[in-house]
This record gives sequence, C-alpha cells and structure tokens, in this order.
Amino acid sequence: MKVFISQPMTGLTNEEILKVRNNVITYLTDGYIFGVINEEIEFIDSFIQDSNEKPLYLLGKALEKLSTADVCVFVDGWKESRGCRIEHECCVQYGIAKIYFETLN
Repeated sequence: MKVFISQPMTGLTNEEILKVRNNVITYLTDGYIFGVINEEIEFIDSFIQDSNEKPLYLLGKALEKLSTADVCVFVDGWKESRGCRIEHECCVQYGIAKIYFETLN
C-alpha cells in the first residue's frame, strides 16, 4: 500500500514538518489505522526540504507523487492549507482513498 501524507507546511521549519510526518508514519506502521499489521506500507517521500522553487511548482511535484498513492492521509490543519485542499480535491475527483489524522500532542 502506497501512502501519501498531506500536511500543512507554510510557516513551519523543516524540523517541525518532519516531526509531524514521523508521528504519522509511526502511528500508521504500528497498524492502528489500517488494522493490518502485516500489510507492507510504502510512504511516498513528497517533502522537498529547503527549496527555493515557487509554491505552484512544489504543488505540481506533490500531485505527481500523489497520483501513485493508494491512500492519502490528511493531517489536521489541512483545511487551512491551500495545497492540502487542492490535494484533497484531487483525491475526491480521482478516487484516492482518504484518511484524516489528528496529530498527537
């Protein structure tokens, strides 16, 4: 199963983004969401660190990677993120399964 993580990134440091991302990965690999511990999960690496590219270019790259996903996990705050909302609409329009994840504090 290929998993894409959609998370807000604007205004966050690389470390903050990676911390949330790692929390999601840990939770999912423990089998809590899918209920199948033996299911092999491949996480799509969609986070481009320290890029000077325009946001639309980065979104295009993210959508390219999203197109290969079986499921997309939307991290809380996604509704306030323009890029995440676009990724969500793509999942709706193209039938990619969605999971909604609240970060653990």
